[in-house]
Amino acid sequence: MKIVSYQELKERCIRKFETAGVPAEEAGIAADVLVHANLRGVDSHGTMRMEHYINKINAGGINAKPSLRTTETGPVTAIVDGNDGLGHVVFRRRQRVRDGLRRGRVLFFADGRGVRSPCERDVRRG
Repeated sequence: MKIVSYQELKERCIRKFETAGVPAEEAGIAADVLVHANLRGVDSHGTMRMEHYINKINAGGINAKPSLRTTETGPVTAIVDGNDGLGHVVFRRRQRVRDGLRRGRVLFFADGRGVRSPCERDVRRG
């Protein structure tokens, strides 16, 4: 087994995502999350998932170039529709939205893929 640096592994992942049609910035976000999982010892959520994501993108199950939409639904709530994009990218957007809303309240977020997290409610598309 060849040992590679964090940067080399991240760059390989970015190239794979870009080859599948994911824009550079989004590819970098997803690659960073996957490599970070490996560094934390959570290999089941790390770079071994690359093949799964690439296959899902190629099959149309993941939108490589989603149009993320944010709708503020109240002073401390918002819905982030991920348009079937990579969950890593959608979650990053949700974090930015959360940080822009007032703090100290319960926040609910959702995206078009139903990615689950403690701070979200599920919104089903009809």
